[in-house]
Order: sequence, then structure tokens, then C-alpha cells
Amino acid sequence: VAQAMRAAHPDAEITVLADLGNGQQKAVDAARSVGGAVAVPDFGDTRGDGETDFNDMHTRFGTAAVASQIKKAAKPDGDGRPDKGCVPRGFSITKEGVFYTDDDGMPHWMCSPLHVRALVRDRASENWGRLLEWTDADDHPHVWAMPMEMLRSDGADMRGELARLGLDIAPSNRARNKLTEYVTTAKPKARGRCVTRTGWHSGAFVFPDQTIGNASERVIFQSEAIMRAYSQAGTLDDWKRDV
Repeated sequence: VAQAMRAAHPDAEITVLADLGNGQQKAVDAARSVGGAVAVPDFGDTRGDGETDFNDMHTRFGTAAVASQIKKAAKPDGDGRPDKGCVPRGFSITKEGVFYTDDDGMPHWMCSPLHVRALVRDRASENWGRLLEWTDADDHPHVWAMPMEMLRSDGADMRGELARLGLDIAPSNRARNKLTEYVTTAKPKARGRCVTRTGWHSGAFVFPDQTIGNASERVIFQSEAIMRAYSQAGTLDDWKRDV
């Protein structure tokens, strides 16, 4: 059916509505075959034994809840299985932002899209952090290896730095606390090696905002603030001639 829809409507955005259980993987397969997205019904923590699809969700929560869940549909990753560790239970990410589901069973906006891409730590398996990625209002990308020690109190230090770099955050205390919970509980499969000084590390040269060269594992500069201490000027030919 999805392929027939794609043939009839080549430019359409196709979203496949999954049934929980065996139907979920079938929905992923169908979406992947047409470059579409998958929406999954969310009953919160009070799902009944017979509640498995969007018809059941409509009966329980109404049209607005179904529409909101469809709006949060996302494309599956390359192997057809989303990395569940990247989005903790009770949270979801769409192009509008990160949402959390509260006790009312409805999604609430928490912040603009923020992705937890990897867990980072040093060679001694200390100084753990999260590799965060987002874009600001000008579509400028930001990547930050945030030390987890910034969450030692209420997460205000982390939120302040994210806000300074263009992440929109909901003003309510509930949303702010949920942002800390989201970053803390995200457990992506990807790993990175963090360093706290620039220079050569494991065959790669690490700058505050990028790493040049290859190492056995991704090497990332980690600090409590993103530094813009380096800039680029001149050309390779200038360097060869003058140096």
C-alpha cells in the first residue's frame, strides 16, 4: 500500500501508523521502502491489555492526541530500528522540538530539537559527558561535549550554556527539570573519547570545535563552555610558501 501511494504521489510525505507489537516492525519496513516516517501510538504508563493501535488511542484520548502523535512521526534509522537509548522513555523528538509526556498523557514542548549523539569519557573511564547536537534559529549547527558534572545541582549551568548558544527552552520549571532528565537518561550506543586540552591525541588534532585526522575512536574536546579560540585564515599555498 505504501509503495502504491508513493507511485501515485511521488512528492508526498508518507507516514505509516504502526500497531504495537509485531505490526511495529512491519510499519518500519513499509516506511523504509518509500522513504517515509513511522508514528507509534503512545498510551503512557496506563496502556490497557487490548490497546495496540491508533484507533484505541483515539477512543481513549481523542483526535487531538492522535494528531499530536502523528506530528511526532520520525524516519527510522538505517537498519530500521531507532536507537531507543537516544530518546528516553516518555520523550520524543520532532522537527518542532523535544516533547515529554506528562501524567495527562499528552506531549508537552520542552525545547527546540536537541539530540544526544554519544556518551563520552576519558581514557581512565572518568569525566563522563554527553555529546549534544542542535541548531539555532539561524540554522547554524552546534555540537557540544557537555561534562555530566554540570548536572551536579539542578542543571542550571547546562541550560544556561545551551540557551546562550541558541537552544530555545520552555520557561516552566517542569520543562527545565525534564530537560535535565532527558539528557541524563539518554543512553545512545555511540561512544567518544573526551579530552580537556587541544592538540594531538591518538593521531588526531583536536580543536575546541572540531577534530582533524583519524583516531581509533572519535576524540572530542569537552568543556563547560564551547570555546571559539581558533579561526582559519590564508591558504595551503600561503603556508607552503611562507613557512
